[in-house]
Amino acid sequence: MTAQPISLGLNRPQYVATPEALVSALAWRQFHAPDAPPNSGLMYRTDNKGAGKVQIITTYPESSDQLRQFGEALTSAGFSADMSLPREQMALAFADAVLGIKPEKGQQHPAAPLTPHLALLQSMRGYQRTMNPPDLGLILEQLYALGVPTGSRVEGPSTRWLRAAEHKTANDPVLGRLDKAAAEALLPRGLVRVTPSPVDGRAIADRSPFTWFVNAWNQLTDDRWVDALPARVWVDWCCTVLRLGLGLGFLWETLFYDQYGRSRMRGEQPDARDIANLVAKTELVPWAPSDAHLGVRDVASLLLGRIRRGDAVRKLLDRDQFDDRDIDEALNNPGTAGNNVWEAIKYALKSREESGRYADHYGLLRSRGRFTFVEPGAEWITVLAGLTAGGPGRPTTVNRLMSTLFDMGLRPELRDVVLLLETAGLTRGSADADDALEITNAY
Repeated sequence: MTAQPISLGLNRPQYVATPEALVSALAWRQFHAPDAPPNSGLMYRTDNKGAGKVQIITTYPESSDQLRQFGEALTSAGFSADMSLPREQMALAFADAVLGIKPEKGQQHPAAPLTPHLALLQSMRGYQRTMNPPDLGLILEQLYALGVPTGSRVEGPSTRWLRAAEHKTANDPVLGRLDKAAAEALLPRGLVRVTPSPVDGRAIADRSPFTWFVNAWNQLTDDRWVDALPARVWVDWCCTVLRLGLGLGFLWETLFYDQYGRSRMRGEQPDARDIANLVAKTELVPWAPSDAHLGVRDVASLLLGRIRRGDAVRKLLDRDQFDDRDIDEALNNPGTAGNNVWEAIKYALKSREESGRYADHYGLLRSRGRFTFVEPGAEWITVLAGLTAGGPGRPTTVNRLMSTLFDMGLRPELRDVVLLLETAGLTRGSADADDALEITNAY
């Protein structure tokens, strides 16, 4: 028998309908609404308020009274000198202008989290329609901690986001006025600002999706990037980094536990650093050549098998005692363990809508029929290249970008990366280009 040897300590995630939910989850780490009904959840717009245990409160101004109140708040915030529309029409125009991404078959329509108070217009209860949804804001902070050197104590991702969003709002008169009006007319009364505890570093790997997440998020919430990116683009880039941090982070976690189980079955007694070194040698998401058959490029079955084995082993570590027979059973007969984790990972990494007004251009994975495969778009590689450069206006090289992708657990062929960069208009290279080829920065 053995006592508990290792645990990464990550709470369990759950699928969310839209990428903006991740930003809203961070926002609600910074605020509390003590006077809101105890069984309520917020959603900007929804086609189905339901009759379940959670009372869905819509924050979109639907009625004449709500439009009038929002119009008055907009006027009070300073829009009256700029707008010739009646207040109700002005309110409706602004209410529609901040609509975020709505899945084609979804019933929920969040507000784009362009400012702190717009991000608060939907909550995790509103998204999940359950009283105790996973605290995705906390989970993102746990993932962040695994990329911070052990012994360090730093601001968490929600604190960094709020300061960046407030900076964006303070330096954009339109956003500033809109944020003020949303706080006044659309949100529950009595919002209280809270201060989460700093994050204690727990890194067990020098290079991992967690270290990439910390570096990318710290850059994106720095004033240089906040000032350089248009508001909608900044939100899209934030969502992209959070999606990748969540999806790749949990893929790393499941592979970590899978590798731990395999090491134990070889008669080894590994520590966390030993397992992290094994994970670093493995491609998290197989990135097959873009011209390969879809059957070859499909990653779903491999990832799901890994997730189920890893989650079954993880559950063993929550027990006081277990033996090698238990580990063997977890590796060879994991059953349906990890299904919720797979859903969370898949929908974090997969493009939601491929066309239309709400097309998602920032996914890593795509699905076609029964196949799920790596196929990021030009916008995705633009985010990665920009953050690899270290700041707006700076160039970088394909070699540095490939190193970034390696840190994330991705191993694409150089040719495919260059083709993506060409599609994005970031380089004039060819498929045979050297990895020292320079990449321009889109911003």
